[in-house]
Amino acid sequence: MIKQLVAVVLGVCVLSVTSVGAKAMELPNFPFVIGNGEAERQVKPDMAKIHLSLRGNHADSEVAATRVNNALEQVLVAVKRHGLDESVIEATDLQKNAQWRRAGDSKPTEIIGYSVSREVTLHLDNLDKYASLMSDLVVINHMARSHSSFDVSNREQIKAELEQEAGKKAREKANRLASSLGAKVVSIYAVGEGRAFDSLMASFGPNPDYSPRRDYALASSAESHDNTPMFIPKSLPVSAAVSAVFKIE
Repeated sequence: MIKQLVAVVLGVCVLSVTSVGAKAMELPNFPFVIGNGEAERQVKPDMAKIHLSLRGNHADSEVAATRVNNALEQVLVAVKRHGLDESVIEATDLQKNAQWRRAGDSKPTEIIGYSVSREVTLHLDNLDKYASLMSDLVVINHMARSHSSFDVSNREQIKAELEQEAGKKAREKANRLASSLGAKVVSIYAVGEGRAFDSLMASFGPNPDYSPRRDYALASSAESHDNTPMFIPKSLPVSAAVSAVFKIE
């Protein structure tokens, strides 16, 4: 009875030793407690991916394709102008879709033109040229959409350090919970990356998603051919979470 009471108060979950989160889960035959730990660090980004969508529309598919090819050529010129190698460019094959005239019932009746497109990604391993390069790219005609994503080159190293910190927090939390009921942690039973056992604890209440606020800094460059302002995040969150099940007595 005491064993059951402790397990319920601290959060009993059904669990399999061999496969955490697997379909077959069995209740351990001892009282246990779940400890979750999280760690986060704000890190200045040092690399970026610039995603471009090139698109040409025209009644003549050759003209549409030419517009996309010309836009890609301007991307190549901009890359070389800023001293970057063509190897930073990754591009998909051309894609072509017919544009149809539709009747009142929305059924296509005849082709009235073509849309030709190509997705391009630029990989920058440093941000020194980002502002001036983007100033050149955004004024290219027939570029339907662009956006940038940022990252840190040593993310895995930082995450490994944060996992150590999160693991310690998970054990400290388990110790506090066990101690609050006059018990103590004696060994670890299972561990998972992230909040591995949240679904098992759903009856105790939801865990709302947290979206950290991100500040941006102006990325200015004297090499830019115009005064278009470009912004880079001041920092990016790198985080780790560890969830563990501990045997208590």
